[in-house]
Amino acid sequence: MKKMKLTKLFLHLFLVSILITSCGKDTEDRYLKGDYDEGLLIVNKGNESTSGSISYLSYNLSFVENDIYKKINNQSLGDNVSSLGFYINEAMIVIKGENKLVSVDRYRFTEIETIHQHISSPSYFVSNELEGEEGKGYISNWGDEENSNDDYIAVMHMSTHIIVSKIPVVAKPEKMLIIDNKLFVIHGGENSNLLTVIDINTEKVIKEIELINGLNSMTSDVHGNVWLLASGDMNQDETAGELFVIDSNSLEIEKNFYFGNNTNHPQSITHYQNGLYYVLNNSIYKMLPSASTLPKDPIMLDVDVDMISVGINTIFGFQKNMESNSKVLIIDLDEKIASKEFSLGIESSNAYFNSYTE
Repeated sequence: MKKMKLTKLFLHLFLVSILITSCGKDTEDRYLKGDYDEGLLIVNKGNESTSGSISYLSYNLSFVENDIYKKINNQSLGDNVSSLGFYINEAMIVIKGENKLVSVDRYRFTEIETIHQHISSPSYFVSNELEGEEGKGYISNWGDEENSNDDYIAVMHMSTHIIVSKIPVVAKPEKMLIIDNKLFVIHGGENSNLLTVIDINTEKVIKEIELINGLNSMTSDVHGNVWLLASGDMNQDETAGELFVIDSNSLEIEKNFYFGNNTNHPQSITHYQNGLYYVLNNSIYKMLPSASTLPKDPIMLDVDVDMISVGINTIFGFQKNMESNSKVLIIDLDEKIASKEFSLGIESSNAYFNSYTE
């Protein structure tokens, strides 16, 4: 009897030790790579009197830490922080006003290197995420904004951070997306109706697709289709927005959705799990990739946000402010309720999931 009790005791202690070890390992793994592993990295553009910055929203949505680059590196990023992109363990921060990229450890945010060479009014960065000599990054550059003929995509070897080539494109290249060795580039300004497609093996433009004015966001679905949202013209001669679906293989328009009323100017399309989400007239809409018409009813009304990101069953709604702190609203995707809000930096413009498990 005594031996049986001891055996049960040892078994109980063994199971408890496994449970403790498992919980400890989960916590350790969550922070193993640094304080900013997982969570949301938010780009704040800044203004003429205040440097741009990066904010971090914690993985459990409990706090925001602002200006993390300055906290870690004791210096500011500079004027007009446009965006950031990832390459394996790096985050490449694009600072348009300073004509530079700053490479940091994406999990600790310690600076690795600042890149100025062959960078001129940069906007966005993407990478192919390949290791070693095959690893390349792509930076959209406006060049001299008074010259519409000097815009290009810079190609960087990620192992050395050296720009090795430039791909000429039409003026004002901005957001980019890589699918199956093709680089999709939308443009701003006078070319905001244009999608440029580049073969990244030959580094040649293979197609320019004219859509409508006001292209503002782009994403892809599980089938590899490219979804592009255009707001339409918002000047005196208003035109309605439109949503386009491009087959990434044929590069043909598979579907397009017209928003009807000339005052309808949709913004900020993003993809999460089985749905596509966008903002229209202070409301948030969801549609399926298989849909043949736009949704009639929003999933959430009266939400004053300019931009959204969606992940971990949460909508992150951003309220931009060019003069003072912007805000992020935390909205439960099931309850459709904004449960929290946090203050960010000036003019929050882009947000990125940093190794989130979705």
